[in-house]
Amino acid sequence: MTFLDHIHVAVIGLDIVLLNERDGEYLCLEGAAEQISAAPGGELTIEDEHLASQLHEMGLAAPGSRLASLFIPPTRDLANCITPTMMIARWAPQLAAAGLAFHALSFPRLISTARNQRCDDLSPDGAAQLSSCFMHVRPWLAFQGLCLKRCFLQLRLLQASHIKVDWVFGVRTWPFSAHCWLQKEDLVLSDTLDRVLLYEPIMRVRA
Repeated sequence: MTFLDHIHVAVIGLDIVLLNERDGEYLCLEGAAEQISAAPGGELTIEDEHLASQLHEMGLAAPGSRLASLFIPPTRDLANCITPTMMIARWAPQLAAAGLAFHALSFPRLISTARNQRCDDLSPDGAAQLSSCFMHVRPWLAFQGLCLKRCFLQLRLLQASHIKVDWVFGVRTWPFSAHCWLQKEDLVLSDTLDRVLLYEPIMRVRA
């Protein structure tokens, strides 16, 4: 028995955290880590029959097999990136459209919209320069808000420049907290390295 494809899994200590991509809801299974095999890149298997039955009844698991997700560990951020002189004003139409789309789309539609863009797989340099510019002017923009909205707007800006990045979602427990950030290979584009290292990755959207 394994988790369905739209159920994402993170192991944090003795606990398991699930993210349902179809509704954006999280579920923490306390003390369940020993009952689930979730080695990165290995088989994702629910080994305890009773737990597997419960998760199956909840619509979270089914017979079959799948691999656990692999994440690229972040090692750096934009702290040493020189902010370019380009003006963010040239991207105003894309940012305005992204802001309207964010409020009109449900969580699964946000994710599918991010995935459905065809972008070139460029080196981190272009992503770093544009992201540095975005981060530099962000405090003066009118769309400050939760990390989900900030990442979506920055992501759409990067996609408009045909830059391919990862949209990473992470969780922590006790107390529970969820966060998301943009990443290009090992480079964090939308946050500080110290902050994202506080979270265990649970879902990687290849946007």
